[in-house]
Amino acid sequence: ISEASEPRRVAEKLIPEHFPALEQVSVRYLYTTQAKKSRGKVKLGWVEKPGLAARYLASGENQTPEDGPDFIVWISQPRWDLLDQVQRRALVYHELCHIGVTSEDDGDMKLTLLPHDCEMFNGEVLEFGLWHPDLERMGDAVGKQMAMRVG
Repeated sequence: ISEASEPRRVAEKLIPEHFPALEQVSVRYLYTTQAKKSRGKVKLGWVEKPGLAARYLASGENQTPEDGPDFIVWISQPRWDLLDQVQRRALVYHELCHIGVTSEDDGDMKLTLLPHDCEMFNGEVLEFGLWHPDLERMGDAVGKQMAMRVG
């Protein structure tokens, strides 16, 4: 485990433009060399919302748990090293999308981990099309991206 300074710098550029609500959130960026898998696939990165004990340990000596990070963005260093600059930016963007910030009625922030917008299989879309609203929204996003590439 080591500090992921390059992903942090990428995030510092992305947050003001794409994630302004995260400017008030404490995020720590760490590299790992461990290959973490999810459903048989090696993960490039992931986000963790640490519990009170982990926040305390991360906050340092003579600190309180509240001084620890609200979230930890983990980046697989071996995978990061294989990515080009666009892919690195996309990976950090992806991980930041998992951090949810909402305002409570009392003005406090509620911090949550967000799931992916769409879970699907290629074969499902090929067989049934964009049959679910989540798939429709994903199809719209892909269509807009393809139009930008052509235009």
